[in-house]
Amino acid sequence: MLWFNALRLLLPWLLGALVLGVGYYKANHWCNSACVSQTNRADAAEATLEAVKKREAALAVLWAAQVDKTEQAARTAEVKRNATFTELSDRARRTATGAVLRLGVATVGVLNDASTVANSARTPPVDQKPPDAVPRPQEVTDAQLTLLFVDAAKAYADAFGKWRSCVDFYEALQSGQMYNDGERGAINATPP
Repeated sequence: MLWFNALRLLLPWLLGALVLGVGYYKANHWCNSACVSQTNRADAAEATLEAVKKREAALAVLWAAQVDKTEQAARTAEVKRNATFTELSDRARRTATGAVLRLGVATVGVLNDASTVANSARTPPVDQKPPDAVPRPQEVTDAQLTLLFVDAAKAYADAFGKWRSCVDFYEALQSGQMYNDGERGAINATPP
């Protein structure tokens, strides 16, 4: 009976200790799991930020490489185009027969209006001299007409070449050349 009395006196203390122990365990376990959860979230956010920074750096390198590649292709095409049109202009000068084309009043009016519009639409770039004015013909030799046609073709080819360079640049940026597997997510950090 002595042990029963001792148990009766110790039971509230034992129950209190058990409740405190369980409470401490639950509080410690909850706090640790919440702390671990927040630490994992912070680590994941830092890893994502690092991945974004690496992707940004890789895209900057690819962008610069594509700009260089496009500029080089445009310069090469321009040199080739200039050589072609220089040769055509020389041929046009050499093949002059001296024939003169007399233009009617209405034709001269249309050509004058066209040259006025062409000349008024020009805004010279800051680092270049203004382009030559479009001539206002009334009498045109076959050599002048041929040279005008060659110059017009060269201007068209230049404009088309610049447009094509822009299109090629953006298509290359959007194409699978920037990505390992052709998908928008896996960045190939090595420029093409």
